Amino acid sequence: MRATAFLLATAALSLPLAVCADTADKQLQSVKGQVSYQHGAATKPLATNASIVLADKDYTITGADSRGAVDLPDSSVVTVGSDTKVQMAFFSQGAIATAKFVIYNGHTRFEVRHPQGSKANYTFVTPTASIAVRGTQGDIGVTPDSLQVNVYEVCDPQMPVVVTTKSGQQFTVRADQAFIGKIVGGILQAQVQQLTQQMIDQLAPDLSNYPMSAQAVADRARGEVNGAISGAASDATGGMIGGSEVTDALGGLFKKKATPTPAATVGPSATCR
Repeated sequence: MRATAFLLATAALSLPLAVCADTADKQLQSVKGQVSYQHGAATKPLATNASIVLADKDYTITGADSRGAVDLPDSSVVTVGSDTKVQMAFFSQGAIATAKFVIYNGHTRFEVRHPQGSKANYTFVTPTASIAVRGTQGDIGVTPDSLQVNVYEVCDPQMPVVVTTKSGQQFTVRADQAFIGKIVGGILQAQVQQLTQQMIDQLAPDLSNYPMSAQAVADRARGEVNGAISGAASDATGGMIGGSEVTDALGGLFKKKATPTPAATVGPSATCR
């Protein structure tokens, strides 16, 4: 009887701890400025460097010159910039981490990661389009009449970012590219362009340690493509081709952009780790 009582008591004590450990990984941290969270109808501010556990359907709301960070169990991070409202509609951890965020306005960075070979399936919904992300780093800017999506890195070139507009149009956005959409006459007019320093400057300063250079993003994107081609060529030839042979075979397909002045750099990426 005593042994049974002890086991029951131990189970009762450990259950809340297990629940907390599972839910505590979905956290909102106040990085700087005015960061609040909304659960139901109640909105509460967070002190700088404080954090709170987020539940599905909770909101993150920021003021001017502010930043928050949503840390998720699969190692992904969603950074919330100034004057921004974002809802974590849901997050589900499994063999494939699935999440949906709703961005009402402002600037948001996605760093959707593939730790230890796992996979991810994230969707960011805006008033004009939805953005599908599978192991990628980039920024999203939402205003009442525009949508901009910068893509800085893609873990797998075969799984780029896909933007689907409310009208059903789909746009593929790869590393070193940007989706630019503007509402004209009530209709979203959109195109995909090569990423420029100006496009980065419009979103990145609000979301990270700055500066970030278009040159560094282009170099990294080239490395991703070369790596994918080299891997495919190595597989096809039993490891007899790769590295510089692939670069030579590309025949100058990729050309470097002019180095910005002053030259800015991007730190080592952790997105694909």
